[in-house]
Amino acid sequence: MRMWGSAVFALRGVTANTMRSVLTTLGILIGVAAVIILVAVGTGSSQAVKDSLSRLGSNTLTIRASQGGQVGWPEPAEERTAEQDPLGAPRPRAVLPPNKLN
Repeated sequence: MRMWGSAVFALRGVTANTMRSVLTTLGILIGVAAVIILVAVGTGSSQAVKDSLSRLGSNTLTIRASQGGQVGWPEPAEERTAEQDPLGAPRPRAVLPPNKLN
């Protein structure tokens, strides 16, 4: 009987404060929807970054400038020198800037 009495008491409280109950329900729904959307956006953007990195492939070549005049290291080539490749290497399809985080 206590369970039934508690249910009746709760129902009276909800019907007595209808606007408060509606606004509380609306707040809960908006909060749950916001969490679901944020998780979906985070997962989608993470997958987009993974796909973008996987498109680079393993045949990526990183070229960095020398630290300037070290013995045994050639000086950085100028752009027109790089165009005149004596070895006849295939031309790169794209040139990417170096990662500044390293």
